[in-house]
Order: sequence, then structure tokens, then C-alpha cells
Amino acid sequence: MTVCPTLICFFFLSLQDGNSGLAKAQIFIYTGTEGEDIRVKCSSSQSGNTKFFCKNECKQGDLLIETSDVTAQSGRYGMEYETSKLKTNVSVSISQLTRSDSGLYRCGLGRPLSAASYTDFRIRVVDALQDGNSGLAKAQILIYTGTEGEDIRVTCPFPSSGSTKVFCKNDCKEKDLLIETSNVTAQSGRYRIKYEELHPGADVSVSISQLTKSDSGWYSCGLNGSTMSYGHFRITVVDALLTGNPPEVKIFHKTSGDNVVVACNFSVYGDNRLYFCKERCEDKDILVETSDLSAQRDRYSIEYVGRSPSEVFVYVTISQLTRSDSGLYRCGLERPFSPDHYHEFRINVTDGEFHVENEYYYLCL
Repeated sequence: MTVCPTLICFFFLSLQDGNSGLAKAQIFIYTGTEGEDIRVKCSSSQSGNTKFFCKNECKQGDLLIETSDVTAQSGRYGMEYETSKLKTNVSVSISQLTRSDSGLYRCGLGRPLSAASYTDFRIRVVDALQDGNSGLAKAQILIYTGTEGEDIRVTCPFPSSGSTKVFCKNDCKEKDLLIETSNVTAQSGRYRIKYEELHPGADVSVSISQLTKSDSGWYSCGLNGSTMSYGHFRITVVDALLTGNPPEVKIFHKTSGDNVVVACNFSVYGDNRLYFCKERCEDKDILVETSDLSAQRDRYSIEYVGRSPSEVFVYVTISQLTRSDSGLYRCGLERPFSPDHYHEFRINVTDGEFHVENEYYYLCL
């Protein structure tokens, strides 16, 4: 069975206050079973002569197809190029999937290491889909990462106009409804929705002010035209987004029972082993590690999300902190034949507030 999933909704992030701390990451994940065929369409507003299809870091040994022809085939890998007035499509395919086909891929225009336009995606090959369905399943993850106190605004474009606008969380059941309105704008506490009719189509912009940890989760923005259509995204609120090479180690002051969530940004691409460790990061200090997209071990978890070499994020979490959790931590990527990429941070955990009533003040430790 060969299927060609297409992207329906795109989301664009803008910050209400101009704060640059908010980051967006995205990856497309295709899950199929062994023996199936996969076909992925990489769309671009540009045109080009050279087309490529590669895996992992797109180095010489990772190149599957590079051609200036309209079609090309190399073993189980295929490519087809088509153009229109508005866009060009590079369609790539893999026949007879095997478990070894799981991994990160890129298709696009230009040279693999200096591409003018490209799309990254991940393929996961499993023995069977959990829901028992046949055929290829596609998931699009759009994750917006921000720190507490920031504002977020997400715009969901729709192909046609509508009357009822919806902003909701989780499964969008009645208890998850944040705003439902037929007005052009509406506000409910920290949540806001704005509708703009375009020609053609319409935009529904939703926003949350003063982010808190409890805002982390899945959201949907909807518009009721001839039918109800939804766009979906996820927000992750972290204690800090670690990027670059800061001169000092970030320190978090927490109390017992708190959670800590840290996003680590790396400018790398390809399959890597993720790890989260403490102090000297010897074998006994490894808290959780994996070569998959995510993993959890007791109170510790790690997750990988990326889109391009400048948008790779590793999220690490410790829940229900105790005083013994105080110490130095590292979130990192272990890469074969090259130095690790990692960020370090320190956590100081205390029992909480100490009140000295006779002195008319209190001290938070």
C-alpha cells in the first residue's frame, strides 16, 4: 500500500511582547509497518535543478538519491519532481519498509549540505500499528517552547471563512473549552481569540498571556465553516531554554515537591543517543538515556524534537523534587566519532519558606 500524506495546517508563532525566549520546533513523523511502501511529498515555493534524498546528517554515506532528472530510482528509493505556478514538489519514496529504515530523513532542492529548500521528517517502522489499522500513519508535532511569565500567540490559517471560533485544550471536550465565540475577538482570563477574514481563507489567532507550567499540553484552534476544522499544537512551558555557550551555569532554586523542566537547544542533525545525567555523568550517574524520541525512568524523562540543524531540542524533566536532587546536571547528545553536545545546569532544592514572625519578615530558601 502506498499513501501520500499531505500537510493541512501550518502554524506561525509571533510574540506579543517581542520576547525572543519563545522557540518553535517541528518534525513530521511517519509510522508504518514492515513490508509497506512510503511516499512523502516535500513542497517548496522555490524551483531548482538538483534534487536530493538523504538520511541522518546527509553526508556522503547518507545520500540516497541526488539527481537533476525529473525522476530517479536507486534500489528501494525513488524520487519524482513536479512543478506548478505556485510551488514545486519533490516526492520521495521507500518500498518494502524494514525496521532498519527507521530514522531521520531529508528531501529538498539544491545540494544536501547547502540546500536551498528542504523538509525533514522521521520514519518509524513497527511490527504493527497499535490501533490495528493498516496503512501509513502520519503525525505532525508542532511544539512551542516558552518560559514562565511569557506570552504566546499562535495563528491557525484555514482555507475558507467560518462563523464559530474555538480555542480548547486536550480533547476539546466541554471541560477543555477555553473560548467559543461567534465574535471577531473574545477574551476569557488569560486566553484570547481573534478572527481575521482573508481572501481567500481566514486566520484564527489564539493567545495565552503570562504562561505557567500548568499551561503545558495539547491545544486546538477551530473554525466552523461548512464543517468544523481544527489545527493542533502543543505548548511546553519550561524553567529555562538553554542555548549557545553561556558564561555561567544556570541555577534553579526549587522547593521539595516541585517539578523542573529544561529545554536544551543544539545545532546538530541526525540520529543521536539522548542522555540526562547528574554530577560526573559516569555510568552510575545516568538518569535516563535513549536512542528513541523519548524515554522515562522513574521521576526522570527525556524527549527529542527537531526540525533543522538550528532547531533541535532535548527536553529533560524531574518530577517531585527532593533535597537529594540538589546538584549539577547535564542534558546532552552523544554522537559517534565526535564530541558530545551538552548543556549543564544546577538545581538547589530546599524544604521551602521559613517564617520568622517576631521579626515581621520571612525568608525563602
